[in-house]
Amino acid sequence: MRTAVILLYTCWSAGVCVSAQSTLLNSIVGETVTFPTAVKEFGFIWKGDLEIAIVTHSVYHVTNSSYGKRLQWDSSSGLFSITGLRRQDAGDYRVLERHRVSKHYQLAVWDPVPRPQVSSRSRVKPSCSVLCSVENGRELTLSWHREGRILSYTSSPNLSTTLSLRLEIEENSAPYSCVAENPARKEIFLVKPEEYCYGSVWKPHIKTSAAQGGRSCSLQCSVQNGRELTLSWRTEGETLSHTRDPNLSTLSLTLEIEASNSTYTCVATNPVNEERTAFLPTQVCGQEGHRPHDAVLYVMFVLRLVEFVLSNVLNSIVGETVTLPAAVKDTGFLLKAGSGIATVVSHSCQITNYSYSARLRWDPSSGLFSLRGLRTEDSGDYTVQDSGANLKTFHLDVWDPVPRPQVSSRSRVKPSCSVLCSVENGRELTLSWHREGQILSYTSSPNLSTPLSLPLEIEENSAPYSCMAANPVSKKTVIGRPEEHCFESVWKPHIKTSAAQGGRSCSLQCSVQNGRELTLSWRTEGETLSHTRDPNLSTLSLTLEIEASNSTYTCVATNPISEERTAFLPTQVCGQEGHRPHDAVLYVMFVLRLVEFVLVTLAVVVLLHLYHKVLTQNSTVRRGQRRYQEADTAL
Repeated sequence: MRTAVILLYTCWSAGVCVSAQSTLLNSIVGETVTFPTAVKEFGFIWKGDLEIAIVTHSVYHVTNSSYGKRLQWDSSSGLFSITGLRRQDAGDYRVLERHRVSKHYQLAVWDPVPRPQVSSRSRVKPSCSVLCSVENGRELTLSWHREGRILSYTSSPNLSTTLSLRLEIEENSAPYSCVAENPARKEIFLVKPEEYCYGSVWKPHIKTSAAQGGRSCSLQCSVQNGRELTLSWRTEGETLSHTRDPNLSTLSLTLEIEASNSTYTCVATNPVNEERTAFLPTQVCGQEGHRPHDAVLYVMFVLRLVEFVLSNVLNSIVGETVTLPAAVKDTGFLLKAGSGIATVVSHSCQITNYSYSARLRWDPSSGLFSLRGLRTEDSGDYTVQDSGANLKTFHLDVWDPVPRPQVSSRSRVKPSCSVLCSVENGRELTLSWHREGQILSYTSSPNLSTPLSLPLEIEENSAPYSCMAANPVSKKTVIGRPEEHCFESVWKPHIKTSAAQGGRSCSLQCSVQNGRELTLSWRTEGETLSHTRDPNLSTLSLTLEIEASNSTYTCVATNPISEERTAFLPTQVCGQEGHRPHDAVLYVMFVLRLVEFVLVTLAVVVLLHLYHKVLTQNSTVRRGQRRYQEADTAL
């Protein structure tokens, strides 16, 4: 169980807000979850704001009937538990014991993770590959690991799809593990390379020797040994003998037979393929020495013919035209799976199968048949026979066109930029990410009703990435350039104002740190007034001349992933000469003027006081001089 702690503030019934902690509890549908907060004598448990159980004097009572017997309380431990979890049990829970701080829990209930299944795509060295598949679910991720390192992964928001992930495995490598997981649980399927990767089987070789004086002979079959290789003798569907020995470099198996018309086959097989060599003993057994029968030569001829026929494979696309490279000049036939569809007689072509009448053409000059407007049902074996009874057979395989993949952004903010490539699925279609010729990851799915999707973490300033959808005959590629999917967050723009001299207008200058594909604009009431973009500047600036009004002007900096805004109300800035400051500024100016007035008043009072003092002193001196003169006169 994983836990995470989130700081919250909870106000409960007493009206007191207390600091609490919320713990994340992850569990699975059908399992049991226990809340790790004990209530011994008195307490409650809530889901959201709804009380669901109460403990009073160690007596437990469920107050919400929807939980019934699934909500339990252990009197010995004091812990609440919910059994048989359902998806609707998910939510916020709070457990409170008297005189203690309530504990908060966030319960998340997840579906069980299905076990992934691994199947072989190719089991023959050196290109062994496997496909891991799992039924999709909420926040389910499918990934390949080896020695603790993630090799590739995939996920899909479409829960109706099956997740599939292909992997090329290396011979003699450490084991691989396919992991299906959600936040609560994971399931692992272990893959050992030796169980999925085998060498090709060599063709076995038969040596014969006739017995002396009898009609029996000895057949010795040998083949180069390999892992889990079995060598056996068979006839008419019955296995006569077999051997296996991993310690030998060459396996051999001897068979004693009588002269007969039966065909004996030596079979070398391992879990992925087999090779056979047939032998007809009619003219070999019954005489000394080795004399191959004409039937053996005939069988070898037929095998070579089959090999030649199978080598003539034609691949084409629905809606296109294919030409069968075998000429009929004068007289001949065209057959599909042994049934005639066209006849050429004396340089004239007649179509005998009317389903081909509008699409099959014969060119008299080259003698070649062409089939246009191909359909998937046109696939099959076609045989061309000329006037000399020469046969040439072709296997035509008609494929659906590969749809063009689509690349969308999942996260476009540096440094964790990621993209998702998606394409409609098709037969043997593979979706892969490439960079500089190297395959980074790929996926495919046998479920043709589900789209293929493949996420990728992209690196800033990297070479371009390419997402390729391909089947055996065609491919479509979309280029993903990191600069188109990876952006910096936008900085908040800054506004400077200046009032015009002698008028009711003013000038607003907005500036912001520049970035890739960044646009700076002025807007008001949903209308864009002006905008600018210049990738060569480190700072973008945009000036706007406005009149005094009650409208709000907004400077907006935006790029493809984010935007920042700064709003401005010009009511008390525009409308008088010079700059008319805000009320707060007026208040500061008023205080300064008041302080100035008080200081000037104090200065005047001090000066008056000093002046009065000087006058008083002068008066006293004059009175003293007067008295002195009066006294002198009296004498």
